[in-house]
Amino acid sequence: MRKLDLVVLAGVALVAACRTTVDPSADYADAQVAIREATGVEKVLRPDEPGLSTVEVERVLEDGLTLAEARQLALLQNRRLRAAFFEIGVSRADYEQSGLLRNPTLGLSYLWPDGGGRERIGADLVQSLSELWQIRFRREFAEAELREKVAAVAGQAAKLAYDVERAYIGLRGALAARAAVDSEIRVALGARDLVRIRVERGVGRSVELNQAESRVSLALVEHQRLESAVIEQRRELASLLSLDGDPARIEVLGEDPSDVFLVPQLDELLAAARERRLDLRAANLSVQRAEAIVALERSRTTPDVSLGLDTEHPERGTNTPFVGGFSGSIEIPIFDQNLVQLRRAELLRDKAEEEREALRSEAEQEIRAAHANALAAERTLATLSSSAAPQANRAAELARTAFEAGHATALDLLDAQARQVALQRAVVAAQAVLARSRLELARASGGALAPTP
Repeated sequence: MRKLDLVVLAGVALVAACRTTVDPSADYADAQVAIREATGVEKVLRPDEPGLSTVEVERVLEDGLTLAEARQLALLQNRRLRAAFFEIGVSRADYEQSGLLRNPTLGLSYLWPDGGGRERIGADLVQSLSELWQIRFRREFAEAELREKVAAVAGQAAKLAYDVERAYIGLRGALAARAAVDSEIRVALGARDLVRIRVERGVGRSVELNQAESRVSLALVEHQRLESAVIEQRRELASLLSLDGDPARIEVLGEDPSDVFLVPQLDELLAAARERRLDLRAANLSVQRAEAIVALERSRTTPDVSLGLDTEHPERGTNTPFVGGFSGSIEIPIFDQNLVQLRRAELLRDKAEEEREALRSEAEQEIRAAHANALAAERTLATLSSSAAPQANRAAELARTAFEAGHATALDLLDAQARQVALQRAVVAAQAVLARSRLELARASGGALAPTP
């Protein structure tokens, strides 16, 4: 086999070896696993699989939506999360690209003698050799960037699940508050009718009737405010679920979120957060990526070396059809030794390490604050539910009985009922605060809290 044939065969083999494909399916699966660990939701979307059909979505909504169904629907349906998954595919493409050598350079020359004779034709093929020892560092950098992107998308999905739960709790709270105001309206209307009868009989005063009417008006205004809050909460939940159409069809069902979880011990939460918080994982990956950049820039401080093959067709009259050989070049690092870029990479690595430590400290304080708030909300709700609200209910019933018997004034009845309604609304508000504080505690610790046994 001739030398030229060997060169051509080596070039064909090199081109074949450099061919690659981009398949991010394994990376999508890694992101799904991380999302399941962070949210407890089993079914998670993939951009390379079809989403839910309109019929399937409406079937979930038609009988009302539980909290578990809302979280599940968001992680299968949210369009922004689906778009974020494609960023993982882009990072996979960058990773595959990092393993490819730069294409060789083919040079051609055409020379003719000034005094006559046959033209001379030459060619050279040049390939940089420095990439042979840089490619490993490029791959490490791209791999760290890919893992960081997987963690970032998983973190976005976890945030989406918490946002859905927050909106769901907000909608339940608004509906519960509206129901409490509906009860207040009924009580106020009943009290107004009783006062009116007393006034018509001449045993009551018109100022008492005016106060009773005022209570009805204030309750109706509050009802209108809460109706607007319900509409807004439904709109927010529909947006998180990427639902089209009228959000009024969303009805929330299931258990009261304030009764779903227990508050674990603080030490357990701190230990769990170090393992489960996706932002802490992402911070670790950011440091690894920064270290990979440092290694890559350090490898570039070595001068660039290139090796080539030269061939030339000589003038007529020679005994050989062509002449060939090797050529090479080496960079002379006089002006730029890549030390500036290396130092820049080291500074970025130091910055990433400091940001990671800052995040760890902030996460700990966040968990401590959320834990204290959850315990305080539990105590507040227990006090209201066990003593204050029942006492107010008994006082209102006694005032109504005394008013009907003529032993109490309308003001006594209205005051007792006002305290009763205020405590009922305080219980509803305390339930919402407890649900939000437990949700915040779950978010701060990196996952769902333990279910109530």
